[in-house]
Amino acid sequence: MAGWFRNLFPKKPATPAPIAAPRPRPAAFESLFGVALAAPATALATPALALAVDGIAAKETIMIAGNCCADSLVQMFQTDDRLRAQYRFIRLGSVEDRRLTDAQKAEICAARRIVIQDVGSIEAKAIEACVPDQCEIIRFPQLNLRALWPWNWRMLPPAQGDTLLPQARFVYCDTALESLRKTISDKTELLAAYRQTQPTMMQTFLKLHAFDQHQLLEYDEIYGMTIGARILAAVPERQIFYNPSHPHMIIYQWLGEHIWAKLNLPGTCPVFAGGDTWRQHSLPVHPAVAAHFGLAWANDATVYTNKVAGAVTWEDYTRAYIAAMD
Repeated sequence: MAGWFRNLFPKKPATPAPIAAPRPRPAAFESLFGVALAAPATALATPALALAVDGIAAKETIMIAGNCCADSLVQMFQTDDRLRAQYRFIRLGSVEDRRLTDAQKAEICAARRIVIQDVGSIEAKAIEACVPDQCEIIRFPQLNLRALWPWNWRMLPPAQGDTLLPQARFVYCDTALESLRKTISDKTELLAAYRQTQPTMMQTFLKLHAFDQHQLLEYDEIYGMTIGARILAAVPERQIFYNPSHPHMIIYQWLGEHIWAKLNLPGTCPVFAGGDTWRQHSLPVHPAVAAHFGLAWANDATVYTNKVAGAVTWEDYTRAYIAAMD
């Protein structure tokens, strides 16, 4: 367990983020990180489209922009009975071709506060450019955990020209298996060679481990939270991520509580009731990786729920993957 949490980078001293009031408009958008939060606006000078339907105009509109995590947060907040009379939570749809539609621009102008997930500079730039000066921006990170799956990378659909992974059914490409197959054609021997692969012999694995720890703790400093440290502490004892990109529902709860406090909403954050939707995309952990980190929840007998392969152990999943490589 101690091997997992060892910080391979020196910890920088935490520096309180300055509070800007009012928030000046940046001349150029340089970084998504470390942006000071503005004091809540006292008046909304926009827009002409103040909706007066069903009392919406009397409510404060709070927009949440990001990936699937943003969907979960909107669902969590807008179903809380205590907030319905005072707040209207909306989700900004996907930004296509790096441009906002007129309808999206109007929604941004209607919002008094915008919660933006730092998932990509291009999309964030497009949103930032349309935010009125008096609108408060609150940011939160995209959280990933890569070291548990050092050889698995998200694939592109074959229709988009990805030729690395011949099977279209599996979401992640296993680069270690693909490499071994170049010299081992027999499927039984390929499985045996893959099982004996030691992650510590791969420089990429060590870099991913260090990067995970450094990034998660850095996020805690940048965003004024403790979620990164909580993730690192929980990894040895529970399956807190199902694959490199998709977390357990408890992390949505932690993010919700963090944003709830930043928004200064009344009472306590509701319990996330959206279901553990990403469990069906569980990616089995290689036994050598599980042993290296001392994971209490992952071993040869662990059964994972995978949308493609079903309820499978690591070996079941790997056999199915190898069979699909033909």
